[in-house]
Amino acid sequence: MEALTYAKRAKFYEYEYDETCDHDFLLSYVTDNVKTILEIPCGSGRNIIRLSDTGKKIVGIDLEPAMIEALKKRISNSSNYKNTILMQGDITDFSFDSAFDLIIIPKEAFQMFLSREFQSKALINLNRHLKQNGKLIIDLANFIKGKNEDQDIQPSYFNPNALENELVKDFSKLLPSGQKLIRYHKQIIKEGTVLIDYLYKFYDRNNQFLNSSRSSVTLKQFSYGEMVSLIEESGLSIDHVYGNYRKILYSNHSVRMIFLLSKT
Repeated sequence: MEALTYAKRAKFYEYEYDETCDHDFLLSYVTDNVKTILEIPCGSGRNIIRLSDTGKKIVGIDLEPAMIEALKKRISNSSNYKNTILMQGDITDFSFDSAFDLIIIPKEAFQMFLSREFQSKALINLNRHLKQNGKLIIDLANFIKGKNEDQDIQPSYFNPNALENELVKDFSKLLPSGQKLIRYHKQIIKEGTVLIDYLYKFYDRNNQFLNSSRSSVTLKQFSYGEMVSLIEESGLSIDHVYGNYRKILYSNHSVRMIFLLSKT
């Protein structure tokens, strides 16, 4: 079975990840005082497409060149993105010629960074690119069941009721090519990490099976204390920690752990 890399997923990533549950929350921080926004990693533009409606200057950075190219194609025929700059870069050492009013690390992205050294370097570099009165948002999933009213903001690839290694169907979607994509996943939570194994199945216009492929990702399950320590060491300070997109403060039962940070 073919291994589906992050680069290969760029062909349909915008349809695989099309959630909007965090958009109103993010937009609430695009105030009149915000002139420049950085999203890193930006993927294929799930948030940038929406943020561009604000008319602000936006920079999107992703480590994977295929994601940047996919996003460039999405916006190439529209004048709405004249203020959007897209570039390939590493979160620990990218360098931009100016600082930003708002920096967004979107849903679970920071949890892909498994080593404390890498996490620390990333936060220090982000601090370097944050304006004195700017804000940095880091949105984490706790990978717990949480409160019933917050189940709709769980990651699309995580089912809090699933058994370990149980194959769970995530969605069935029709792609522009006419092919149908069905994605499944298995999940294992172990020693502070969450392992997600994806299974993709593709069907033609007549619903005939074409092929299948696999992909996997390991995510860090942060504790509140770990994040506070990292943040303080990087020279950032915590304004608020929310447990959902309604800005209810974080608790041990929260589905999410969303940090709103500023310079110390």
